[in-house]
Amino acid sequence: MNLVQFDGRVEAIAGALDIPIDRARMLIGSVIVAQMLPDKAVVKGGISVKFRLGEVGTRATADLDVAARNRTTFLDELNQRLEIGWGTVPASRGALKRNPDAPPRRAFSGMARPARRLLNNERGRGGKNADKAVSSAVGQT
Repeated sequence: MNLVQFDGRVEAIAGALDIPIDRARMLIGSVIVAQMLPDKAVVKGGISVKFRLGEVGTRATADLDVAARNRTTFLDELNQRLEIGWGTVPASRGALKRNPDAPPRRAFSGMARPARRLLNNERGRGGKNADKAVSSAVGQT
């Protein structure tokens, strides 16, 4: 699947749910990233509500909030999973023309970028929300 095909599918989902395309893209991206999270991580916030109640009737959200006990371990494990990728897609038509037995490609892969730390955490006070967030970028390879 290439980016044009992916965008077409996002548009179809947005149309079926009667929501803006950007909102459908955020939902799909969040589902992909959530499925790749380390076992001890927890999705929270607006996306968590969407996962439980569905897209229709819930408010828009612009991020994926994640809670984890150890930020460094979490980022290391997440980046390992993101490097492996989220499933596979068939080889491209061009690759199949060159080699009918061309292997499938990774569907999505990416690299996690640490989110801005909370003010209390930056000042060294920690608190219940310390080391909580990650902003994930998922790209197509």
